[in-house]
Order: sequence, then structure tokens, then C-alpha cells
Amino acid sequence: MSHIIKIQGYSIAYNKIGNGPRNAVLVHGWGSSKAWWQTMAEGLAQTHTCYVPDLLGFGGSTKPAQKETFHIEHQTEIMANLIRQLALAPVYLIGHSMGGMISVTLAYRYPELVERLAVFNLVVTGRCNSFFRLGQIALAIPLLGRPLYAAGQSVPKSTLTTYTRSLKMMLAHQPAALKRPEIQEFITRAYPDFKNTPTRSLEFALRAFTTFDLRPFMDRVKHPTLVICGLADKQIPPEDSQILANGLPNARLECFESAGHSPFMEYPERCLGLLQHFANGKSE
Repeated sequence: MSHIIKIQGYSIAYNKIGNGPRNAVLVHGWGSSKAWWQTMAEGLAQTHTCYVPDLLGFGGSTKPAQKETFHIEHQTEIMANLIRQLALAPVYLIGHSMGGMISVTLAYRYPELVERLAVFNLVVTGRCNSFFRLGQIALAIPLLGRPLYAAGQSVPKSTLTTYTRSLKMMLAHQPAALKRPEIQEFITRAYPDFKNTPTRSLEFALRAFTTFDLRPFMDRVKHPTLVICGLADKQIPPEDSQILANGLPNARLECFESAGHSPFMEYPERCLGLLQHFANGKSE
């Protein structure tokens, strides 16, 4: 069920899925929305009530025009206030990519709000490759950078077909994986939110996560943490997941050799099993 909550004057959209006795909050990454987490949230629904928000600038949430509102620190404050206002703490906090960076930052700043963490192919150092890196290069060009970036982002937004093609870079096995029914359903569900995302949201979010670094404070995050990484990630260096797993005092790393940037899209059943077992304090 979809809801809206007012936080710091912004409208933050979120889905509430399930009616389990514990609470989970799932935070999406760059260019995505709460639609990306539907399968994982539905799978956790028996044991958790899952709250799946749209980050500021994405999905059904307010889309501000000020780049400062996209800073990792500010997105972290929004998510922390969502947890407080809905009286959810302590939560099972699950994040992907930029959302993983926000989740670790939240656990560091507000440890009382978090029970445990799970992150997928998160950003740690701000380094990036593939279309993220191309975006950085384009934006660095004086005067022409922003128009070039906008032109590049207009291509995957134009049709469902072009969006599907753009997602090939996120998968380890392409193009065969795109024909799988679960991935076709995922793409159809996720495309409308991406199409309606302003280019400024994509630009400002890219600038935000590539200029932030978890390393100065991540060793003070004491929560049990599950780090899940697709080793064939072309967008964010898989080494970032290893850095986090090594740097956190209570973390373990699960690697998918044949998964890309979003293992939960390519291997939903296996990822859901990991999340369920970890929620119950099990190692496998």
C-alpha cells in the first residue's frame, strides 16, 4: 500500500508491505525507486513489515531543484526522520548501491535506529565505472557538460525498449537474462519511475555519491551487517564491498560470481534467502 509522509517540508512516498512483527526499511539506489525492492519486500513480509521509501528526488517523492538536498548526509537525515516519525526503530535496514551508502551512514549517525544492516553492491569510496563514470566525464566539460549529460539520460527514458537495453550493463549475463520473466516484470515495474525522474535528480545524486566516502567512519558501525556483492558489477567496483566487509567489526561478505550490480534482480530467490536467514541471526 502506498503512503505519503511529510518530512522537513518534503513529501516522501513509501510502500508498506506485509504485517510481520519486526520492521524493515529498504533504501533504493541511484536512478531507481521503491519499485526495485518489491520482490524482496514481499518475500520478507511474513516476518517483517517492510517500509520501502522513494528517496528525495525519485519516484513519488518531492523532486527538488537544489543540489544540496541530494547530499548523502541530507538523504540520511530524511531516512532517519522517516524511521522516527513512523516509530519503526530498531529496523532491519537494507540498501542498494547509493542506498547502501545512505544506510551505512544512517547506522553510524543514529545507531539506536538500526537493528542490523544488509547492503547490495554499495558505494563506499565514491569510485564508479561504466555509465556513472561517463556521466562524471560529461559533467566536467565546461558549459556543455550538463546539456550533454541530459542528452545521454534522455535515451533510456525515451521508451521501454531503450530502458531495457540500458539495463544490460547491470547484468552479468546479457542479453539472455533479459528474457527471463522475472526480469521482464522487474523492468516493466521500474521503468515508469525512471521515465519520470528529472535529469537534475540523476545529476545531483551522481555528484552526491561520488563525492562521499564511508571509510573515515565505517569502522564505528557495530551492527551485524551482511554485505552482498555481485562480482561482475560494471558500475561500482566490487572492491568497495570488500572494503566495507573488512572495515566493519561485525560484517560478513557473500559474493555472487555471476551477478552484476543488482544481484537481487538476477538471483531473487537466493538473495531473499540470505536476507531471511540473516534477519534471524543465522550465518547461512
